[in-house]
Amino acid sequence: KNQWDLMQKEVLLSDTIKVTAINYEGKYFERVSRIDAESEVKEGAFKMQIDINTEIYPMQVGSNYDFMLATSLGGDAEDESGGYRPVQGPSLMDKYDYVMHGKVFKTEVEKHNLIIYISFGGLLMSLKGQIKLLSNIRLDQSLYLLLKLIQHLF
Repeated sequence: KNQWDLMQKEVLLSDTIKVTAINYEGKYFERVSRIDAESEVKEGAFKMQIDINTEIYPMQVGSNYDFMLATSLGGDAEDESGGYRPVQGPSLMDKYDYVMHGKVFKTEVEKHNLIIYISFGGLLMSLKGQIKLLSNIRLDQSLYLLLKLIQHLF
């Protein structure tokens, strides 16, 4: 198997997201903004709120980002402890601008949707979407969030 095949099975969710609001309920922290975004390719499939360190990774309303949740950054086996492990050689990080490591701390079902809550060292994310799309994300699972701005050429 090539490395890409191995990486693909570690991908939990991948889509283009569009930022719909920033700090909609007010800004509480100097370096962190709460971003509202929704899926673009699988339209209406999921919505999210996520805290991003916008001092190091500024985001803009209306912009599109390549978004991924993955269990690992490389083609190697998952770390037993679930903690961050530096990657040797090529990894998913090479293709993205912003990467965070976190853990799923709560899940709940609301009608036909699953809501998943993830903490990235205190930066929080809520992900709400179709159960069939999000069912492979589990409570207490360690994962990586990856973002990359999609450049538009006009």
